Amino acid sequence: MSFSRQSGGPPAKKAVKKPSSASTAGPAAAPARRKISEVRFGAKTSDPFSTSSNVSMFVSAFNRRDLPCVLATGSVRSKLDWKIPLEAVSFDPVLRLLASGLTETKHPYYFVARCGFKDLCEAPDAGIRGAPLAADVIGSIRECLMSPNSDVYQAGLDALEQFARAVGPPLVPHLKRVIGQLAKNMTKPKLRDRLTDVLIALEESCGPECLKLIKKAVPVYSSVM
Repeated sequence: MSFSRQSGGPPAKKAVKKPSSASTAGPAAAPARRKISEVRFGAKTSDPFSTSSNVSMFVSAFNRRDLPCVLATGSVRSKLDWKIPLEAVSFDPVLRLLASGLTETKHPYYFVARCGFKDLCEAPDAGIRGAPLAADVIGSIRECLMSPNSDVYQAGLDALEQFARAVGPPLVPHLKRVIGQLAKNMTKPKLRDRLTDVLIALEESCGPECLKLIKKAVPVYSSVM
């Protein structure tokens, strides 16, 4: 043991090392909280505890568990489980919320929105229940078709085809908002075939009035009827 020496005085007391803040915290101190969503769903996820002001209406509803469906994760793949029969689901607001979530890019939000939207479009009486919401739903699909994100764009194409097959001719007054977006990409080789399939689905589902809109926006389109 070493001492500091001073003339005529006692040896200095040994300095007592103060414990760090980490050691004083005791066993109750916990490591920094990991994002639960990252633990459960993988790397590219959103934190359900986020307080960001940019959280969308769909994400907020999902995190509050307002949707009548839950994500069931399995060893092979995930699926969507509905808490109630699809025929009992209220399309307003559930279908509108799911449509607004089609632009999401993080898991589990995009998965829930896209799968849920598809399920409702295939539900009993989907056309009757979905038609009154056409303006809002088509507006959300249009946002997808204007997105620079290729996955979101493809989700918009899928949703448009699904919704058209469900609703049919009552969708015609709203189709001008999306057919123009389809026409913009008809010259792109990688998209041409898929866009043609969507236009065919629109014509088959929505009839002659829809064909007029398609021919006006895409003159080279050949009717399949």
